[in-house]
Amino acid sequence: MKRDKQLTNFKTWRNFFKFASKQYKVLIPRFLEYYRFDFHPNQTDEKALVAATKVKLGINDRSLLLS
Repeated sequence: MKRDKQLTNFKTWRNFFKFASKQYKVLIPRFLEYYRFDFHPNQTDEKALVAATKVKLGINDRSLLLS
């Protein structure tokens, strides 16, 4: 930001905090979920995330069986 001369730009900081506050509203509840007394990782449904990551990495279930 210093190189771009945006370090003291109020509009840039305002946009950053607006973006960050939206992200934290989404992330904090999911983060705090892990600190529940009765939490277990199997209680969360991450199948869509795992599937998307496998596609992105080019991994399929058959390639794991063949190696």
